[in-house]
Amino acid sequence: MEELRRRLRVLGKRHSMEIIALLSRGPRYISQISEELKIPYATAQNRVMELERAGLVEVVDAVDEASKRAVKLVKGVNFRLIISPRVIRELLMGERTPRIPHRPGMWTLSQQRVQRGGVDLE
Repeated sequence: MEELRRRLRVLGKRHSMEIIALLSRGPRYISQISEELKIPYATAQNRVMELERAGLVEVVDAVDEASKRAVKLVKGVNFRLIISPRVIRELLMGERTPRIPHRPGMWTLSQQRVQRGGVDLE
């Protein structure tokens, strides 16, 4: 749960999703991310490092062909986040196994799915 919370927190920060979308078209240097997204280099660098700590991108040391300088190459990684009202509830309430009260007419348990007024809560 804590890993999901950390990933959601990083994805909610400005420019995170734009960086991931850009990397879906191929690896980039941090300087390229900065230029293509028109954001300051320090912002791109900080966001990339946060994304890397959350396991949402991979950063590898490389050498720029033109300048022969050491650079950081940022690669996208495949990931999947599964989020639902139940997961959000568990994140907010710190629950591992949710306990849902049963009140006639309010909560019904059907095929291991919890519904309230026709809206799926799990």
